[in-house]
Amino acid sequence: MSDPPPSDPQPSDPPPSATQPDPQPGDPQPGDLQPDLPDQRPPVWAGVSAGTGLALVAVAALTFLGIVAQGLAVEEDTGAWYQLGIAFLRNLDASPIGLMLVLAVALVAVAVIATPAVDQRADRATTITLGLAAALAVLVAAGTVLGVVTRLHFDSAPGQQITTLTRRVLATFVVRNLGPALVAFGAAAAVMRLRSPRAVPPGPYREDGEPGPAAGPS
Repeated sequence: MSDPPPSDPQPSDPPPSATQPDPQPGDPQPGDLQPDLPDQRPPVWAGVSAGTGLALVAVAALTFLGIVAQGLAVEEDTGAWYQLGIAFLRNLDASPIGLMLVLAVALVAVAVIATPAVDQRADRATTITLGLAAALAVLVAAGTVLGVVTRLHFDSAPGQQITTLTRRVLATFVVRNLGPALVAFGAAAAVMRLRSPRAVPPGPYREDGEPGPAAGPS
């Protein structure tokens, strides 16, 4: 009597842990576990505003250098400082550098407030603009004082006198040039403090994606 043929082995059932249920509508997906990140791209008009501010500061710097060049070209034997003072007296009212600096800092401030994140290139341009604006504001203030001193020096020479009209003209000159320069300097310093906490690199993250100290080598 022959043995019965061996039966085909039946496939064993997979362990319960290996079964993967079909996803159902409404179940969380792997992509849904990631938090929605805000759009980090700055608006276009913010870049235009910051670029316009930088261009204004460049124009103000070139204007100031032109005034200095005119002062050095004065052919009066009065000394280099008085030559520069004459140039500032003649040109600062005609070239409102202080007002240009105030407008430039305001444009950069609007861009800084509106930009959600600071990349390296934008941060460098903002730093250059604010630094140049603050430096030019100090130079304009010094040029204003030098111009007043120069006028008083020549008006106090023998045979000359400082009239009431001269005092009023000099007071207007100081307010028109020194005032905007001080405003621009203070605004530039304030915007620098405003943007300082924004340029902070993101902190480490744990392996589970939550913010916190990263797991280092033990």
